[in-house]
Amino acid sequence: MADAQQLLGWITRMSVAEFTRRDLFRGVESSRFQKVADVDEPLALLVEHGYVRLASPSATTARGGRPSSPVLTDRTSRTDTTS
Repeated sequence: MADAQQLLGWITRMSVAEFTRRDLFRGVESSRFQKVADVDEPLALLVEHGYVRLASPSATTARGGRPSSPVLTDRTSRTDTTS
């Protein structure tokens, strides 16, 4: 739960509509997350609770590499309850 809260903090601070797992990993820069795959479980928790949703990756990239899997924030379905 603390890991998901840390990710959500970054998402909120950055105020972005779309990001990738790599963006999230690099943005958080925490000893909790040693590799990009370490954000998967807390990210899945945020998806489950409706904070973000996963978008379909594009079929190809401009350079022919593996496409990123974008994550979309869903600011309209959640409101800040800390006020």
